[in-house]
Amino acid sequence: MRYESILSKIPKRNVGRSQILINSKERMHISKSDLDRYKSTTYLQIDEANELRFDESGTRYLASLDLTYDTLVSVYEKNTRSVLVVRFYDDPKTVVSKISGFVKALKYKEGVEGRVMGMQSNNYPFEVNTLISNMEGLGICIKELDLFGTSVRHIAIDSKLGSSIDILKEDRLYRAGELANLKSLPEFKAEMTQLIEKRTTLMEMKGRVSGSTKQAF
Repeated sequence: MRYESILSKIPKRNVGRSQILINSKERMHISKSDLDRYKSTTYLQIDEANELRFDESGTRYLASLDLTYDTLVSVYEKNTRSVLVVRFYDDPKTVVSKISGFVKALKYKEGVEGRVMGMQSNNYPFEVNTLISNMEGLGICIKELDLFGTSVRHIAIDSKLGSSIDILKEDRLYRAGELANLKSLPEFKAEMTQLIEKRTTLMEMKGRVSGSTKQAF
């Protein structure tokens, strides 16, 4: 089902105001300690991207904690188990360009899956339907949308299966209301600015790690 047909069933006045949750199957969950125990997880912060091909001996999960006003996008090709995951706030053009490059480099272009998750109700920095339309234009089948709402998300993308997984950050099931987002947009932007400035300084001091596919953009 295309994103536009899904969106057409939601009253326009509700778009961006209430959660949109559409998934081909129920999302599983995993404890953060299990993710970290085998050192098979790479965590992405805002304005970072990572692409990899699943390897039993290497990184399996690309994860993001404390997803609020920002967005997490994954693109997965099941034949080669290749995945691209991007976390960003307000620059979908750069993300679409990165996705386009990833898809064009794939050996197999049939059955490419896409997932888009994040943002908060009444505080979304770009028109998400444009992002989705561009992804579909690249032949990507949208398998999951988890957009807006008022909760904090902790999500891992499994490079073996392509699916998304809820991370139990405290290694237990969440209590009612525990995932409510208490961070204001100005607080989020201030933290994002500090994070980017710190990362830029570290990159200037140390340079990029040779051979790493983790990228800041």
